[in-house]
Parts: sequence; C-alpha cells; structure tokens
Amino acid sequence: MPDSISYRPSLVSFLDILGFRELLASASADDVAKHLLELKRATQPIDQGAPDDTLASEPKWFQVSDAIVRIRHFDTQYKDGALYYELSDLGLAQASLAGQGVFIRGGLAIGDAAVGTDEIPLAFGPAVADAYELEAKLAVYPRIVISQKVIDQYRSGTELKAQQHSSEYDEKAVLPMIRSSSTGPWLDYMSTAEASGIEFSTYLGFCNRHKEQLARCLSEFASDPRKMEKYLWLASYHNCHVRESIVLRDSWYPEEDLIIEKPFGWDFPSKL
Repeated sequence: MPDSISYRPSLVSFLDILGFRELLASASADDVAKHLLELKRATQPIDQGAPDDTLASEPKWFQVSDAIVRIRHFDTQYKDGALYYELSDLGLAQASLAGQGVFIRGGLAIGDAAVGTDEIPLAFGPAVADAYELEAKLAVYPRIVISQKVIDQYRSGTELKAQQHSSEYDEKAVLPMIRSSSTGPWLDYMSTAEASGIEFSTYLGFCNRHKEQLARCLSEFASDPRKMEKYLWLASYHNCHVRESIVLRDSWYPEEDLIIEKPFGWDFPSKL
C-alpha cells in the first residue's frame, strides 16, 4: 500500500464504446479485442506521466473492459494548459476511432481525484464519479459531454490555462473545440481534428471515412429505433460540421460528396 494517497484537483474523463454490449453478443473474442486495442491505442498517453507529475499536467490512464478513465492533475508547478491538452487528446482520439467505425461517448468532469502507483493502480474520487454520471446520464449520443463546472472554472481562473499565453489566446484555442446544447457543452471532435494542423486533403479523407462509417451504421441499424436515434444525431452533427466548416471555407468543394442523405422514413434531429 502506498504511504500516502491524496486527492488532487483534476480533470477526469470517463469513456466507453457505444454499443459494446451488442458487440460482445455478436462478435468473436478476437474482434472484441481488436476494438479494445484500438480504444487503448487512441486514448492512452504515449508516456504514462512525467517522473514527477507535480511538474506538468500529464494524464494517468486506466482501462476496465471498454471503460477508460483518464485523470489529469492540474495543481502543477508549470501551468501547461491542462484543459487544452485534455480536449485535444480526447478529440483526436474520438476522431481516429470514428474514422474506423468505433464510436465512443463519455464525460469530462473537474474536481478531486486520486491515483495509486504503478504497482497498485487506483483511480477514484468525486470527479471520477461525476465523469461517470455525465457519460451514463447525459451523453446519450456518441459524444463526450463536458461538465459546466469545467467551463466555469476555465473562464474564471488561470489554473487550466497555459501560463505562457494570455487568457484571450488560450480561449481562442480551447473554446472552438466545444459546442453547446440544451443539455450542456460537449466536445466537437471534428473541429478539433480539423484544427490539429493536418493537411486539408488528409482532413477531407477523414470526413469521407466518417461519412462512410455513419452511412454503414444507418443502413445496418435501420430496424432498430434506439440505435438509429444515436446515429441520426451523429449524422446530423457530421452534416452541420461539413456545412459550417468545409463548404463555407472552400465553396468549390461539392457539398454532396460529404453530406449524409437522410435515410428513407427517418428524420434528423431538429437540433444537436
């Protein structure tokens, strides 16, 4: 047992795979393992924390089945922009997985959390419970919802921002990654991927793969209203992003090449 474990102020993300229970019932163990390894590859930090995690906001990562917990302490000596890095990590992971047909949902909370050691991996605390509640009760669709407390604390203070930038500069990088809805803010992973610095042609390739994977889901689950509700919402988000970002920015690009057509007999949600 470690000598002492203490709560520290943290950003906590809880993620899981949409439709994982159905996957367990229909897929082989080998196929399930491939999905889980993809989830691990996309969400696990390259380095499991700095030697001293009081220096910078390196995330700690835990996995049980398809559930991922990431804990990023931000009471660090150097304020490196904890919220920017967590949103960027999550958005790029979500985009990478979605392009392969693996859709995730989750919650991002803020508050006290504690971790154990490499020998005794523990992850617990009020913020862990809050992140789970966000995923279980508010996410519903394939999205990562963000606690309003995260936004409020980010706007009102400096501890989640990078100390080398002004607050205005930091907000210009962070806030475009967040969309708002009647149920609260959530991570705009398509815009996060677009802003990551990749070539425009590469991004168009991602949008095409995203469209193809969603079209496949809409066809595959056309007889299941519960699943269709989720994928119709995601298709509506896809179309909204394409029209707001790609078509407006590059009017020469044929919209019909990226827009998902409404399936026969179904309607897109009236709002995201």
